[in-house]
Amino acid sequence: FGPRSLGARSILANPTIPEMKEILNKKIKLREPYRPFAPICLDKDVKDFFEIDIQSNFMLFICKTKKDKIKKIPSVVHVDGTARVQSINTENLHLHKILTEFKNLTNIPILINTSFNIGGEAIVNTVEDAVNSFKRMDIDYLILDNCIYTKNENFSEKKIPVTQFINNRRDKFKKKNNYPIYRISYYNSNFYIKFSSFLIRKIKEIFFKKYYL
Repeated sequence: FGPRSLGARSILANPTIPEMKEILNKKIKLREPYRPFAPICLDKDVKDFFEIDIQSNFMLFICKTKKDKIKKIPSVVHVDGTARVQSINTENLHLHKILTEFKNLTNIPILINTSFNIGGEAIVNTVEDAVNSFKRMDIDYLILDNCIYTKNENFSEKKIPVTQFINNRRDKFKKKNNYPIYRISYYNSNFYIKFSSFLIRKIKEIFFKKYYL
């Protein structure tokens, strides 16, 4: 929940390819094939593709895709014809340039923007995370700062189970992080159900840890 990254730690892909959603889910993100993806669009072109009258700089709003544009960007349109669009302006100069160049090549000012992580793990947080995930995932290019990296023909990375990969990332994070780790889903569900019961449970947990652990 909350504002999304503006492409800083993202996987970008071509939304005009009908199979791209399935490719991203099955081969790259390694998650359920039905999971949707969101479009990023040059701010000046948003209203040409989507029915939205407000700024959507942080991918927070769902809107209808214009009917004559659905077939042009099939991989970012949900089954009900909606999309969670994010508009990009020159404040994000690098991503704006990428979208502008893609528009020059295809006449489509839109790309898929999804978080840079395998399903079940956290978004990449360091250069090491990005490189390790790039090795693990079937991604064509990795952009770090002003450099573009690709895999040569002899590149090979020993494949390990996804759960092991995620556990390795989690263990490294715990070694580097000095702060308590909280499960957002645990807090989220309780805050929106009944805060008093959540608070009582947390007090019991603190008491138990203090006197019995």
